[in-house]
Amino acid sequence: MKFRVERELLTEALGAAARVASNRNNAMPALSGVHMQVKGDALVLTCTDNDLSVRSTLA
Repeated sequence: MKFRVERELLTEALGAAARVASNRNNAMPALSGVHMQVKGDALVLTCTDNDLSVRSTLA
């Protein structure tokens, strides 16, 4: 699958997600990443640490 996104938008969205997917998730490694999904013309980034969730949609 290929998609295009402006670097600045992706960097900003990943930065927000990275603050949630920090090293606090050592007990649950599955929560230490960012889920990236293409929906139509948008890229959706989702991240959680079970207390806080972040979802960014880049269109």
